[in-house]
Amino acid sequence: MKGGVRGGPKKARANRRKHGVEFRVAVIVFDDDRGITLLDEKPTEERYVTFGMDAQGRCWQVPARFVATVFG
Repeated sequence: MKGGVRGGPKKARANRRKHGVEFRVAVIVFDDDRGITLLDEKPTEERYVTFGMDAQGRCWQVPARFVATVFG
């Protein structure tokens, strides 16, 4: 999955507390060529979960919500 991870320091801290994943790790996991992204079947909103490895070879599960960007 290619894309950007958005959020400032406040969002990064909240993300770390809620999901246990820092943005810097999430970016590496999202960039894993052998990673896989699946639909997370939570009924409240459309979310995805990516399974991939970081630079140290550790496997991560990273939840995400994708937002479309429109260029005009």
